[in-house]
Amino acid sequence: GVDLNLDQFNLSAVVEMGTWAGTIEAPEGAENLTMDGKAFWSSLKQRASSVLREEDRTLFADVFHPHMSDRRDEGNRFMPPPTSLTYLHRLKTLVKEEATIMQKRREHFLSTEFVMGAAGPLFPSSWSSSVEIESQAGTSSMKLINTEIAAFQDVLNSAVPLFDRRTEDGNRFMVYQLGNLEVRVIEGVNGKRIGAVLSIQGLVQEGSAASAVSTSDKLVKATMYVEAAPCGTLRSRYYVVFATKEGHTIVTEQLADGSTTWVEDSEGLDARNSLAKVVHSSECLGTVEGLRKLCDAQRVGPAGKLGISASHRKRYAHSVFRQALGDM
Repeated sequence: GVDLNLDQFNLSAVVEMGTWAGTIEAPEGAENLTMDGKAFWSSLKQRASSVLREEDRTLFADVFHPHMSDRRDEGNRFMPPPTSLTYLHRLKTLVKEEATIMQKRREHFLSTEFVMGAAGPLFPSSWSSSVEIESQAGTSSMKLINTEIAAFQDVLNSAVPLFDRRTEDGNRFMVYQLGNLEVRVIEGVNGKRIGAVLSIQGLVQEGSAASAVSTSDKLVKATMYVEAAPCGTLRSRYYVVFATKEGHTIVTEQLADGSTTWVEDSEGLDARNSLAKVVHSSECLGTVEGLRKLCDAQRVGPAGKLGISASHRKRYAHSVFRQALGDM
């Protein structure tokens, strides 16, 4: 027969690679290496000195997530789980399935499909109202904007979220309303944030969805903004936004080379305006054609090596704004 030295077998002993004794590969003296609750929790926290293999340590750290498990409260009374191949395989399968659900949650929350009050089956049932939410399709639509959430950090620090919920794993899901923008933020238990910026767009009137800005369109409002700039003496940029009666927008500003911009229905305008400050805003008269002539008249010759000064570009915005208040 084969002597397996079973009288020295110890279920709570640890092998060199970080699994408990109970396999034939258990080294000599493994019966003296006990794994109590304190040692187990310590192994999950301290990666360098952990007696567990990194793969197992990561797995158990996910299983005994501090926001989802209170087993740490048991202290030394806690009995570490078995580490047989079958058991570990089942655990890995369950953890992988849960990670997939978490990823789907993040993707759904940051998409245009997520609706406050009707979060859906991916989120806790308490997130959804017991009263059926009427479809918002008839009032507004959401559009994802390619804007980094870091640009809104200062604004978000002083803003109060319209929606603020946590999932069982401790992740925090927040929605901020900033004018026509909706900023969605997911904050992990480590404080790291990811998010998305969406634009809340009202329905376009029938027949005008595909229409372009016409020279005969009527101007109804002019707004001058100032935004932070990474360089320049003023560390700021000025631009003017014109709104037409037909629902279009036109943005104009002067660049450092002396040229002027003319951008119609800019997709990122809501995001840009949310980070800028309104300097002046007023109703205005005239047409798009008259505005175009006004902007062309403000152009200057080619800029020198140093370019057009920031103060000169500021005067361009002021001049266009003031003259637009008259009849063009």
